[in-house]
Amino acid sequence: MPRAPTTRTRPTGWMT
Repeated sequence: MPRAPTTRTRPTGWMT
């Protein structure tokens, strides 16, 4: 399950 959307690594993407 993907983690919450992080604006540190990917501003508009979900950290999978």
